Amino acid sequence: MAPRVAKSHKLPLLNMIKQKKSILFGNFSSDLDNKAKTNAWNEVLLKAKSLQIVSAERNYAFVRDKVYGAWKTRTLEKRDNKTKTGKGGGREKVLDDMDFLILDIIGKDSVAFDGLNVGESGAPANLEQDPDIPIDTEILSEHADIPSTHSSTSNRPNKRPHLSQN
Repeated sequence: MAPRVAKSHKLPLLNMIKQKKSILFGNFSSDLDNKAKTNAWNEVLLKAKSLQIVSAERNYAFVRDKVYGAWKTRTLEKRDNKTKTGKGGGREKVLDDMDFLILDIIGKDSVAFDGLNVGESGAPANLEQDPDIPIDTEILSEHADIPSTHSSTSNRPNKRPHLSQN
């Protein structure tokens, strides 16, 4: 297992990644090509080597995928743990300066930050009524008293009578 890196070494590297995030994570365009991204990640690699976060034989992909990737994954796990029912977090799940910096790098508009805007049925969660399609409230009120076709488990016959005869 790799030795733990001091937070005082991580923060300068993360600040550099934040400064270069438009290049490192930007979409390819006529102004931003693979060479520019590779050069930017090589600068991040040199900073990581100077801070003794990675050894001399590592390349930029290691810093991008393993070092920054692991830090980002841990931060997102901490963030997600706070929102789960029955999870309180604990001391190891409290977001610190490093976590907030990573969330700032990811950005609030990122899918990684907030997830996809999809409801449980697979449809977008924020659908609104189309003003061009009228809702016939008379039809809705006529059918309001029709009982549901869904039967509850209490009305079903017990398929295993030997289990309930105790």
